[in-house]
Amino acid sequence: MAYTWHVLGSGLTGSGKFTLSATANGLTVDVSTVPAWIPAEPGYYPRYGYLGWVAFVAYTRCCPRIKLEHLLTYINPLPVNLTEVEYYFPPGVVATVSQQTTP
Repeated sequence: MAYTWHVLGSGLTGSGKFTLSATANGLTVDVSTVPAWIPAEPGYYPRYGYLGWVAFVAYTRCCPRIKLEHLLTYINPLPVNLTEVEYYFPPGVVATVSQQTTP
C-alpha cells in the first residue's frame, strides 16, 4: 500500500491546530530545534524531558495528549473519526508536523 506525506506546518512554535485529511492514518512530529534548558538523556535515540505535546480532536471530543520526548515521533494508526490535531511546543522548541495519507 502506498502512502503520501503532507506537511501541515513547519517552523512551528507555541500552540495551534490543524485540520486533518479524511484519509489521514499517521502523523509525524519532527523537532528541529531544542533549547539548552531542556535536558537530554544520552543514548542512541536521546530522550528529552519535555518537548511539548499533540492531541487529536474527533468532532467535538478531545483525545488524550501525547507527550513528545524524542526528536522524531511517529503516531500510527490514528484514532478513528479525527478532525483536527492540536499541538503545543514550549519556548525555544521548533518542529514540523506532517500527516500520512492513503490515496
